[in-house]
Amino acid sequence: MTNVRSATLDAVLTHSGSGSFQLPWEIGVFAEIFGTEHGRILPMVERVADPGATIEKAEASTCSPMVESVSGAHNHSRKLFLGHAVSTELGRVHPTPEEQLSLMAQRFELILAHSFEASVLGRRIQDLDREERLAKIELALGGKSLGTLKKRYGQAARFVTWANGENMVAFPIAGQVAEEYLQHLSTSAARHSALTGAIESMNFLHHVLGVDMDPRACLAPVVQGILRKARKNRPPKKQARALKVCELLDLENALTSHDYSAIDRFCIGCFLAAVYGRARLGDLRVIEGVLLDFTENQADSCGYLEVVSLSHKCSMASNRQGLRLHLVIPAKGIGPRCWGRDFVQVAKECGRDLDKISSGEPLLYMPDVHGGFSDVPAETATFTAWIAEILGTMPSFCGERITGHTAKHTLLEWMGKAGLDLDNQSLLGHHVLVGRNSALTYARDQQSSPVRKLEAMLSDVRLGVFLPDVSRSGMFAKNPKPLGIISLAPQDQPGESGQAEPSPVVSEVGESTADRVGLEAEWELPNASENMSEEMWYKQLADDDGGAFSDAPDDAIGLGVFDKDPAAEDSFEPGSSSSSESSSDESLDEKVQACGALASSSRSDVGAECSVYQNRMTKKLHLLPRGSSSNKFVCGRLLDDKHREFVGGVMVASMKCISCHRGKPINDVGALCHALDAASKRRRTSGA
Repeated sequence: MTNVRSATLDAVLTHSGSGSFQLPWEIGVFAEIFGTEHGRILPMVERVADPGATIEKAEASTCSPMVESVSGAHNHSRKLFLGHAVSTELGRVHPTPEEQLSLMAQRFELILAHSFEASVLGRRIQDLDREERLAKIELALGGKSLGTLKKRYGQAARFVTWANGENMVAFPIAGQVAEEYLQHLSTSAARHSALTGAIESMNFLHHVLGVDMDPRACLAPVVQGILRKARKNRPPKKQARALKVCELLDLENALTSHDYSAIDRFCIGCFLAAVYGRARLGDLRVIEGVLLDFTENQADSCGYLEVVSLSHKCSMASNRQGLRLHLVIPAKGIGPRCWGRDFVQVAKECGRDLDKISSGEPLLYMPDVHGGFSDVPAETATFTAWIAEILGTMPSFCGERITGHTAKHTLLEWMGKAGLDLDNQSLLGHHVLVGRNSALTYARDQQSSPVRKLEAMLSDVRLGVFLPDVSRSGMFAKNPKPLGIISLAPQDQPGESGQAEPSPVVSEVGESTADRVGLEAEWELPNASENMSEEMWYKQLADDDGGAFSDAPDDAIGLGVFDKDPAAEDSFEPGSSSSSESSSDESLDEKVQACGALASSSRSDVGAECSVYQNRMTKKLHLLPRGSSSNKFVCGRLLDDKHREFVGGVMVASMKCISCHRGKPINDVGALCHALDAASKRRRTSGA
């Protein structure tokens, strides 16, 4: 049989013909065009080699001048936004304000669970189901800013965990408990902010969440002595620095420079709007819209941009009176060009027209990796880091750190040096002086005269009459030279020539008031009064929010809930860092949960067949089948050191991995065996 098969194979190989393979362009009419010289009908066009011609020159010769400039800017401009882009590939969770409020309600539920019976709200919600409890807590937290809630939660969480470690009950807050906790903070070398924050958190728990508290708990002699000592040894405040004139000029010039990408120039325009609008960066996080009111480009003015801020520091107090903060922004700064018009042009180039921004949107969204805008608003910290990197590429950058308050502080300091009167400074800085009705500060038309005086001061800076960066002896030049002649490129020189007379704003200059006006107003305690008792002061301080998006020290409040641990803002140790706290295996929420009635409850909304793990970077929650032999989540990702077991219950729906919760938990042999064992145990139990 074997010989027959061999003979058959030899016969097939002997009489089979060799096959020919032809490509598509070698068949039919295509062979007459693309074939060899013998079979081709159409002749080939002779190519003339030009060794001097390059691809770049060929492309440039076929492009119009406008296309050439845009193409060159696209290829050679700095793309600094990439270092601050929202990474969509990692799937990082970016919670909405509603989700952040839900998270804070869950966290304060853990605080109340330390002793439900010791608070008015706790006694009412302890017998309700979880959804109803959270709804009640959200109503109790209504009107409070997210920044205030994060700060108070971190302070209250440390208080509760300390009491649990000392085998004490924190609630109700008695005088002895407050005294021992303040002593603990004092012996732990706690900073001034931690000591005062402890008192503020106790008052917050009492007045907002109804925690039972001894009325004189914070007035004990030991407590008051510790606070007085902390105030006496309080370190000096770190005030934000003002921008130099050359730095501000470079920023204005960068708006029209193709050395930077369009989205980076849009960030520069937003920062200039904050500088000339005397606003914090947080004031632009939520706006009502942008009104453009331009005129012909004149020597002193070319119109205004007007922004209505809905997220300024005192929005809580002003909204109660039906007042809105109008930011009137001069469109002409200290440079020769109208930076406002350049900003509008850059915005159109980025596809984000300023006059089409809807109410409730931020002025600046964070960029994505593709050079567009994401749906994540620019927080104070991320906005500051972005503009600081842009400034770092400019030769005029002095190297000093800038903060979210630098934009507002710049012109306020200049006005103090120029000798502007106190009323105009306070109106331009959106401050309320003692004895003045706050309605004047928020009145739109009330800013007309102060803004004109501000433009006069900017004109003096532009013409070299007023030099804010020079010492007191040389602050006003005897032979002024326009800034355009000194610092700007020849094509950007102003059209004015000759020397200019100083405007009336600098007619009389005395001692510099920069350290007294505008700056000291920022550090005034909320509505503090000399005749107010300390107990009432702390109560009012606990009730005051500081606005919807308050600026905290070092701009820590502007960060999202998932970017920073809420307890890391007022650390006990002087050199402590938030990264060590937020990256620990046991989060603060889990520590607080272990101190109360919800210690044994798991609220991650998954069955018993999976364990929950959280990615440390993206904060996504993944499901790992129990008994898995491949260490792979349901979504297929591998369990590694980037994940930690999630045993708490503080979460929102956007934190869940969609693929894990939609997939089937049995994905390998180990998970199958575990599921069969669990099923057999349930069957034996039900049969018994």
